[in-house]
Amino acid sequence: MTWMRIEDVFTIDGRGPVITGRVQGGPIRPGDQLWLMSDSDPVAAITVVHVGGFCLRGTQADAAGPGDNAGLLIAGVEASQIHIGQVVTDAVPG
Repeated sequence: MTWMRIEDVFTIDGRGPVITGRVQGGPIRPGDQLWLMSDSDPVAAITVVHVGGFCLRGTQADAAGPGDNAGLLIAGVEASQIHIGQVVTDAVPG
């Protein structure tokens, strides 16, 4: 199962929200369809637009895997809907 707990969130003007955290399952790749979850309730379906791996020292990453500290540029949700502690996952709610 792919998942990452959100440690920070910010917005890049003209691009959208970015979430950061340590990937606990994966990999997470651009184009992945994930769920933003609050406790066990879905908040929104999101799409990963870009993956940046901080552990890769600023190089563009094709994917972020377990243990990687990653920044994910996402689409399908407003930054105001995202909160620290929420989880993104590929597990379909329900």
